[in-house]
Amino acid sequence: MRLRVAVIGAGAAGLCTARHILARPETFRPPCVYELAQDVGGTWVYSERTGIGDHGLPVFSSMYQNMRTNLPKEVMAFPGFPFNPQLPSFVLHTDVLAYLDAYADHYNIRPQIKFETFVELVKPAMKEKTGSGVTWEVTTLDLRKQDRTTEKFDAVIVCNGHYFQPSVPHITGVDIFQGRVLHSHNYRRPEPFAGQSVVLLGASNSGQDISLELAETARLVTLSHHGLPIASPLPSNVHEARVLKRMTEKTVIFEDESSVPADAVIFCTGYEYRFPFLSTDVELRVHNGRVSPLYKHLVHMTFPSLIFIGICQKICPFPHFDVQVRFALAVFANRVRLPSRKEMEAETIEEIEEKRASGVPDRHFHVMEERQWSYHTSLLSLAGETPLPPVLEPLFQATKVFRKNDLLGYKNRSFRITGLDTWENN
Repeated sequence: MRLRVAVIGAGAAGLCTARHILARPETFRPPCVYELAQDVGGTWVYSERTGIGDHGLPVFSSMYQNMRTNLPKEVMAFPGFPFNPQLPSFVLHTDVLAYLDAYADHYNIRPQIKFETFVELVKPAMKEKTGSGVTWEVTTLDLRKQDRTTEKFDAVIVCNGHYFQPSVPHITGVDIFQGRVLHSHNYRRPEPFAGQSVVLLGASNSGQDISLELAETARLVTLSHHGLPIASPLPSNVHEARVLKRMTEKTVIFEDESSVPADAVIFCTGYEYRFPFLSTDVELRVHNGRVSPLYKHLVHMTFPSLIFIGICQKICPFPHFDVQVRFALAVFANRVRLPSRKEMEAETIEEIEEKRASGVPDRHFHVMEERQWSYHTSLLSLAGETPLPPVLEPLFQATKVFRKNDLLGYKNRSFRITGLDTWENN
């Protein structure tokens, strides 16, 4: 009997999931993809609006108007589906959305998507005849018709992303600060900050990129963070400071008690994982940046027919999704035999301890970086699937070095893949 799978989200991960399910008609029925928005693309759908959007729901997009990718298109593409070669290597968010539109059309995914549909509840239920394992009840609300529906599935793949619920630290004095306070999730353009002194808390990718954009209009940009000084030259009006400690009416004070007058503070402090539609029966826990109980960052250990795509961070996202989806479908098709619950837990604890020993904080458990390549190899080997193109790793790593040393100019580089594991740039 062919399996029926529900896919939650029609962003990049959800589209990739649907494409691979449709390519396996001998094992799976066409998927049912639930999408809150009116079209595909997920976080790549730009919206001028912030706060509350259509149907009284939060705006989920974190795109800002001039955002360009910080990875070249040559490593971003799904395997077998390249970007338009006429585009520059570092593309605008509109180019990525056009790419995802083309992907959805090429693989005829749209007919499987229920747009403007809010997933209210995903709940496990016992199989009716055998009494073993579970099926899944998915209750949704059609936001246009206000009709509520419950359908049954053999498996659920969650692709709802993790760039929509801002993580905002509590800063002493934020309630008396007279300037503007926002999270990068709600940042759209630099013009409103013209002539101002702006402090950004957090110097990961978004903090760095937004600080460079603000430097074009702001009087002073202060990048507050706990890391080592940025190696690359910065604009003359971008300064670094220690972590923001407290705020007064018009001033922010840093960890070393230095201070700067500020008109605005932008929290570039990342996002939290949220799965509000999951029944408490699922017993999914999100604590200190880790989602559990997940095996290999994606398979629910208690309910292996519940899969999470895209939990990992600091990855080459689209190829990563492709790997995880192919592994997940191999699990569903019984081509991958999962270890016992005890063995899965032991393997996860071993990974936690290995990362701790190498200096990785527990809150960064899902951060992959260089580990993503061995992770991909492991999943694809277990699933008996084709490896990713070997060139992705050296080009990804080279881009990190270019960015570190030339934050202002690295996106002007152009790359060309010349072989299975070779590339060139100019």
